[in-house]
Amino acid sequence: MPSLQTGLGTGAGSEHVIIKSGLTETSGTTAHILGDRIYASGRRLALTNNTVTTFATISVPSNTMIACSVNYTSRASDGTDFQVETGWFPVTAVNKAGTITATAAPTKYGNQQDVSAGTLTVTPSTTTGASLVNIQIKNNSSLTTTTNDVAYTIVTNSITSVTPS
Repeated sequence: MPSLQTGLGTGAGSEHVIIKSGLTETSGTTAHILGDRIYASGRRLALTNNTVTTFATISVPSNTMIACSVNYTSRASDGTDFQVETGWFPVTAVNKAGTITATAAPTKYGNQQDVSAGTLTVTPSTTTGASLVNIQIKNNSSLTTTTNDVAYTIVTNSITSVTPS
């Protein structure tokens, strides 16, 4: 059975897994363009409580469109009590002649949450820039957090590139 793995990082280092492939969009002898199809972050991104944080950026070249699923696990803890939510949300964007449109508040699906105390509200969002869409998340924990972070995997069905924050 084939396997794919990275080496182990040390300290603040991280090892991401990126699977690239082309998508057939034309026939003939034109070479396919490679894009990031799966991006698995090799580290948890630290968050500031109740603050929107960009954790990844996806390219959206002119006159194209992208679609992806973002699987996330958000955690918060004060060292005594613990909160966790996992789920996924879709992100879509179009770039028509340099004008990008994306859903600003993606809907979460399949999210499951457990807390030992208090409340955790996880809110995904997006913003757009020059030929890109920023994928964002906000953890709002009722705890005085010493741990507040997110881990994620992005699965795209587009020819695009994913850049972590």
